[in-house]
Amino acid sequence: MIYTAKVSEHIHWVGVNDRSTTFFERVWPLDNGMAYNSYVIVDEKCVLVDTVHEANTLELIGRLERVLEGRSLDYIIINHMEPDHSGALPMIASRFPGVKLIGNKLTKRMVDEYYPGAAEFMEVADGDELDLGHHKLKFVPMCSGPSARSTARYSMTSSMPRPTRMRCAATTRASSGSTASSRSGRWPSSMACR
Repeated sequence: MIYTAKVSEHIHWVGVNDRSTTFFERVWPLDNGMAYNSYVIVDEKCVLVDTVHEANTLELIGRLERVLEGRSLDYIIINHMEPDHSGALPMIASRFPGVKLIGNKLTKRMVDEYYPGAAEFMEVADGDELDLGHHKLKFVPMCSGPSARSTARYSMTSSMPRPTRMRCAATTRASSGSTASSRSGRWPSSMACR
């Protein structure tokens, strides 16, 4: 069975639970593997936010096809170019002809080097917006860590009515080792999440 999670009316988690990875960044042990968190926003235009490690590409494609139900994928937002977020780009681009990759100037250079000719690239800068129909994504700069590979995060505005209740949960581990969590619905959170 292909598992996806509906986060809200238009947003679905289509990521992959990788139980074979035993170390994060080859340093920190993982008892239960890790999750590669990819999301698809289904609107007049459909956008995938991040892909997964290359080894998990077929699983991601199956999840995308299930959620898209025959629709095309219009965009892939690349938050940064680490292999666990971008490894599936070439196969996803091949499976969904016409998809456009979205990222910043640095991401464009890296895509050109790692995956030349994979798909058309749309460069975004701080404040640029992407209109999906009922939702608009606004790109803002972001750095996920010490690497300069980050591209863009987005804030989403919608012409749709807001849900009365969030249907997601997040758990983060502070450097002190304590766990902080916010739960108000369902979420695949049994592993380390990225």
